Amino acid sequence: KKMREFTKALQNDLFKSVIEINKNSFDAKMKLSTLERFRNEKEWDHIPNSKEIIKNDLSALIVFKDTDQSAKEFDYTMYAIMKVIAEGQYPAFLIKKVIESARQLKQQTKSVKELSKSKKVLETASDIEFWKHAAIADLEEIRPKLRGLMKYLPVDTVNYYTVNFTDSIIKDEEATYETGIVNDLQNYKEYTEHYLKEHLDDPVIHKIRNNEQITFEDIKYLENLMWVELGNKEDYLRYYQEKPLPNLVREISGLNPQVANEIFGMFINDYNLNPAQINFVNMIKKYILENGYIESRAVFAQMPFKAVGNIGNLFKDKQSEMKTILEKVDEFKKHLSVQ
Repeated sequence: KKMREFTKALQNDLFKSVIEINKNSFDAKMKLSTLERFRNEKEWDHIPNSKEIIKNDLSALIVFKDTDQSAKEFDYTMYAIMKVIAEGQYPAFLIKKVIESARQLKQQTKSVKELSKSKKVLETASDIEFWKHAAIADLEEIRPKLRGLMKYLPVDTVNYYTVNFTDSIIKDEEATYETGIVNDLQNYKEYTEHYLKEHLDDPVIHKIRNNEQITFEDIKYLENLMWVELGNKEDYLRYYQEKPLPNLVREISGLNPQVANEIFGMFINDYNLNPAQINFVNMIKKYILENGYIESRAVFAQMPFKAVGNIGNLFKDKQSEMKTILEKVDEFKKHLSVQ
C-alpha cells in the first residue's frame, strides 16, 4: 500500500510539473506535441512505456522553483538509492553518505532548533539497522523530512553530495540487496577507515592517537562504535580477524606525530647518542608513525633495522639508555591494552 501511494504521489508531482511548463517558451514549442500529450493525466498511467520520452523530451523543460541546492542534491541521492534498490541491488556507497550526514546533523541537535525537532528522523536515518531492511516507501517517508536539514551540514561537507552518482552506483553493482550494507566487507573497511580518519577529535580516538592509557570504558565505547554504529562484530572479525579494537584504531588513525617527536626527541637531545644511534632511533620513530606501534622487539632483527646492525652492538656503550628507549617503545603498544 505504501509503495502504491508513493508511486501515485510521484506521478502526480511529475504531472503537475508538466502542467506548469510555459508552452510559449522556445524550448517548449520544440517539444509541443509531446508536451500536449503528457498534459493529459491519463498518459501518466503508462509511465513504463514512456520513460525514455519523459527523460529525453520533458525533463529539460521542467523548471524547479526550489532554490535550496543542498536539498535538491539530497533528493537526487535518495532517488538514486531507490532506483538501485528497485533494480534488485544495494547502493551501499550512497547509503553511507546519507548515514554520515544524519550522524553529523545529530551532533548539532542541541544547538540548532530545527535539528532538535527532527531528532527522531535523524536517529532513523543514522541507524544501520533501518537501512538493512528499508523498502522504497520507507525511504520516501524520511526523504522530505530530511531534505531541508542538509543546509545545516558543516561547511566542509557542503559538496558532500556533488559526486558522480553514476560511478558510485556502478561501483556497488555487485553489492546485492541481500548482501546488505554491513556484509559488503570492502565497503565496511572503507567506511570504517573513513570514519576513524574523519573523527580524530573523538575523545577515545584522541586518547589512542596521543598514546594515552585506555580504560575498560574506552574498550566498551569502541565495541559499540565498531560493532553497532559502523557495522557488526561478524563483519569486523571476518575482515580484521582477532585484531584488538584499540590497535586497529591506532593503525588507521595513526599516532600523533607531535607525541612521537617529543618522546624520540628527548632521547636524541638528552642521551648524547652517536650518529648511528640517532639514525636507529629515527628509524624506530618512522616505523611507529607508519604502523602505530611495534608489535614485538623481534622486528629489530628484520628489515629495515637489520640493515643497520644489531641493536645490542649499536648501543653497547649506552646499555642503560637502550633499555629506557625500548621500554618507552613498548609503551606505545601497552597503552592500547587495559592495565
